[in-house]
Amino acid sequence: MSAGSGPDARAAFDFIHAAAPESRIAVFGESLGTGIAVALAHERPVAGVLLNAAYASVLRLFELRGPPLPYRLLLTDQFPSEALIGGIGVPVMILHGTADDNIPITEARRLYAAAREPKIMIEVEGAGHLAAWEGGAEAPALEALVTWTAPYPRPPRAQ
Repeated sequence: MSAGSGPDARAAFDFIHAAAPESRIAVFGESLGTGIAVALAHERPVAGVLLNAAYASVLRLFELRGPPLPYRLLLTDQFPSEALIGGIGVPVMILHGTADDNIPITEARRLYAAAREPKIMIEVEGAGHLAAWEGGAEAPALEALVTWTAPYPRPPRAQ
């Protein structure tokens, strides 16, 4: 995460962590933001990672879907999520619609394959770009966020 939204994501995480150091913080990224979320989770102690309409890498996505340009030279951050996600030791949930015209579901499947356990992928049949949330993935995603961010139980105080 070298430029653009990356420093903003780190600053936001660091601010929240400093303000509430005992809080468990999960990250949620959608579309382009999934690369930022994965990079942040690779760098910071997050409680879980939720991704909606994820890709394996922006470079790979542009090379697959874009016009023939030297993307390796043009992109300052290639968001190599597939290379980073295996180093994340927290739960990962990936949501994706099977009819996503912007990011093929095969990209999300590649990312899922590279992630460590515990992980879950919810594929919503017929859902387009970012529509997996409304297509039935909202409830399990919110349940995961609640679970990941719940406070650790405190030991009873000695009297």
